[in-house]
Amino acid sequence: TRLTLSQDLVRAIGLLGLSNLDLGESLREAAAENPFLRLELPRAAALEDVEIADEGPSLIAHVLECLPGLVPAPADRAVALALAEALDAQGFLATSTPAIAARLGLPPAHIEAVLAHLQRIEPRGLFARSLAECLALQLAEEGPIAPEMRRLLDALPALAEGGPAALARATGLPPDTLASLLARLRGLTPRPAAGFSTPPARARIAELGVSIWLKAEFD
Repeated sequence: TRLTLSQDLVRAIGLLGLSNLDLGESLREAAAENPFLRLELPRAAALEDVEIADEGPSLIAHVLECLPGLVPAPADRAVALALAEALDAQGFLATSTPAIAARLGLPPAHIEAVLAHLQRIEPRGLFARSLAECLALQLAEEGPIAPEMRRLLDALPALAEGGPAALARATGLPPDTLASLLARLRGLTPRPAAGFSTPPARARIAELGVSIWLKAEFD
């Protein structure tokens, strides 16, 4: 249940965030330095290089790059990695902190403490558990959140369920105040991971094949 974040593990996880083009180049360098490696890249991988080269950085690669500064304690790195793995394509935490705590065998308070550190990452809003928390993280960067805004964030589900009228009833705020607060929220980013690349969800042939030959010698 406890994982030591060694340099080899950091390097291995970093490979998962590489595009086909970057992975191929990394493997070519490794094969050039190691006489026991023979690399054969599929022709299809070369055909897709142009498409993939235009993609932006991946979300997981961005998180791993920021991880040492956000979570300096080595003992917390396993928790940070588990939280990073739980991010969805929008940058939201798709697994509850109690579920992660149960899987790692740690107190939920420990998971919450590490999550609070990760939520300081840029762009703000990553690692949020809801739209309201995502917007609150962005607002908190500008300063203390006013009580009226807190009431609005707590009542955001009413907007999706019943529209502006339901939101007005749930908050009890005057129309002018509510309109001003909503205008401020529209200037925030509801999908903090929108600027990162997402692997295409389509069937593709294997981009890497590994063959191992074992030579047995007998007396």
